[in-house]
Amino acid sequence: MTTKKLTLQDKIDKLEKLSNFFTNQEDLDLDEAVKKYEEASKLAVEVKKELSSIELKIKEIKSTYEEREESDF
Repeated sequence: MTTKKLTLQDKIDKLEKLSNFFTNQEDLDLDEAVKKYEEASKLAVEVKKELSSIELKIKEIKSTYEEREESDF
């Protein structure tokens, strides 16, 4: 079995689908709901980590740009 690495957008889309599962169900199968909740929790942690990493990278780029801009004067 091959596992495809999901992109950040794939993870966000999947998280949204899982969220919709809970909001659009009248009768929830408890076992299925627990599995989907666990999957959503794991995805949420992964998305948060990736977003934090992206935020840090943006701050580093911004800092580098600002340093270059200041040294040009």
